[in-house]
Amino acid sequence: MADSDHPVWQLALKLVPGAVHDIEPAGKGANSAVHRVRTAGSDYALKLYQAAGGNNVERLEVEWRALSFLRNNGLHQVPRPIARSAPDCCLVMYW
Repeated sequence: MADSDHPVWQLALKLVPGAVHDIEPAGKGANSAVHRVRTAGSDYALKLYQAAGGNNVERLEVEWRALSFLRNNGLHQVPRPIARSAPDCCLVMYW
């Protein structure tokens, strides 16, 4: 995906540390979509919560808190959360 005007690019530019080089779809479920965001130094997962029903921000916050709790308590097998945006219902983690 090379369209820097695309909403996913705009979110990546806003939330991912470093210059974004490329974005590619990495999976889509019934209630979220994941994109792999590549920078010069790292790859990131940009997860978009998109299910209808109005609980997207709640799901985002639950996942953010769970990943943060697990990482802070020594479980480094889970992705490290990097940034989140409640208004955009999205979360960035290390790939």
